[in-house]
Amino acid sequence: MDKLHVDRVTFGASSHDIIKAMNKPGEWPALRGHLDALLDLTLDKPHWYMAMELRQCNTGANEIAKSVITGLR
Repeated sequence: MDKLHVDRVTFGASSHDIIKAMNKPGEWPALRGHLDALLDLTLDKPHWYMAMELRQCNTGANEIAKSVITGLR
């Protein structure tokens, strides 16, 4: 999204924890390594948001995520 110069983006997450960690990274030290790149990317993007989305509502992304994990990719 950054390279395409898209200014307003809403990302969907199927976990409340990742949303909480993005908003208060200091309270989630175990996830800090995963969050650093995302936090750096979103630092100067005031219109980039993370919203809760049930897995059932985005089956395409869920299937891709499962294939990455189970396929050791």
